[in-house]
Amino acid sequence: MALLTAEITGKTLASRYEVQKLDHEELLGAVYTAKDLDSGELVSVKVLHPHLTEDREKFKRFGREITATYMVSQQNTVEVTDWGEDGELHYLVMEFLKGHTLEKELEKGPMPWERVVRIGVQIARAVGAAHQEGIVHRALGPSNILLLENAVEGDFVKVLDFGLSKLEKVEDDEETGLTTQNTRVGNAEYMAPEYIKTSKYHTKGDLYSLGALMYHMLVGKPPFTGPMLDVLSAHLSEEPVPPSQKVEGVPGWLDKLVLDLLGKTPEERPGAYRVVQQMETSFGGPLDPPDLYALDASGAVVIPEGPPKVALFLGVALLVILLGALVVVGLIVAFALIAAVSLA
Repeated sequence: MALLTAEITGKTLASRYEVQKLDHEELLGAVYTAKDLDSGELVSVKVLHPHLTEDREKFKRFGREITATYMVSQQNTVEVTDWGEDGELHYLVMEFLKGHTLEKELEKGPMPWERVVRIGVQIARAVGAAHQEGIVHRALGPSNILLLENAVEGDFVKVLDFGLSKLEKVEDDEETGLTTQNTRVGNAEYMAPEYIKTSKYHTKGDLYSLGALMYHMLVGKPPFTGPMLDVLSAHLSEEPVPPSQKVEGVPGWLDKLVLDLLGKTPEERPGAYRVVQQMETSFGGPLDPPDLYALDASGAVVIPEGPPKVALFLGVALLVILLGALVVVGLIVAFALIAAVSLA
């Protein structure tokens, strides 16, 4: 990565974005927490890798596009609010998010299939929204899937880097037939066969990557592993072992869905919204993401305080007393009515 953290931290980009700290480095750039001096709010700033911004006019066109209203706007995608240049630095400004990558989460090993479905359906929704706008991701992998840490309960997913593939230079390598950027832009373990074979990307390539991601979440590793050339060859010619043969408990419908997504041709794979529909139908109901706790001015999660335990105890006790009193009154009234009837 041709970025020097020490030179970026403490710098104010375009006299507006005060860079506070490096969050993490990615394949396509480095992400920093910064303060927007105009609004006083925290933002995330992604300083792009220099190879993405060699064509300055192309970057400017991309910046105008990605902040326009017709770009992806969906709760599982990251909102890009601004873009700009500061000397040799080219950056995107995004909504501030507190979370960690799916890549980091997968270090813990396989996930329960129910959790895989809840994460997978949110990725599918983000991909479907992008495809409706004519945008492909092309580099979908665990490093650009963010799991928010301020989710009230469960996983709230954000998919990063939609549209960044537009900044890539695509050139064919005569010896391998692959684009020169494959090793940087796409992770071989999640790469669609048609992209490997022809260097041309179909929207269903993102669905193949989703299948590989869900396989990884279920099993603990992608469908094909090993040296990069062996992995690329396997994507083209080998059938993956069904997840249910690797781990116990994977339902048949989920096994089939993952294998369908890993179909060798785009036509074999279901579209994003069909994937969402199938998961919700098979799961037995809507799979909405959880609510989010607010973040304070420093980016810390704000968890509302519940009533003090003493107050809660007294409230419950008072309720019990009131209910008891109502029962007693009811009994007294009932006995009085019975006595009145007997006297009559």
